[in-house]
Amino acid sequence: MGGFLKVVGSVLAIYVMFVWLMPSSQSGSTSTAAQTTTSAPDKLPDPSPKDGLTLKHNRWWLDGFGTIMMLDVTIVNDNPYAVKDIHVECSLSGNSGTNISKADKVLYERIDAGQKKRFPKINMGFVDSQSTGTLCRIVGASAF
Repeated sequence: MGGFLKVVGSVLAIYVMFVWLMPSSQSGSTSTAAQTTTSAPDKLPDPSPKDGLTLKHNRWWLDGFGTIMMLDVTIVNDNPYAVKDIHVECSLSGNSGTNISKADKVLYERIDAGQKKRFPKINMGFVDSQSTGTLCRIVGASAF
């Protein structure tokens, strides 16, 4: 009987600790979450520099025994400021349309506001030799 009371006492102690540690919103008191409401921001955040960039004239091919992706692109900067360090990512797919790999590269170059720049023969690195299609996009850039 003494062992049973010890177990009941332990369970009761755990229950009391649980109730004591429970957030006040669950124990019936006024919720602090209801008191702190989020208001609409006064100013919308500035768009990312990448949002003003466009990939044009993109052409790719496999080189190096069919395992190295090469890329030719022209990037247009429609931002009102220069950008640099443009991060390009390409998703590659096989004949079935299944995405099988990704390749990415940061172009450590500057493109002035309202200008375009051609990047020929970018080595995007090793990719799956079964790659037959690609979709490239700009995933990042920095304001200059």
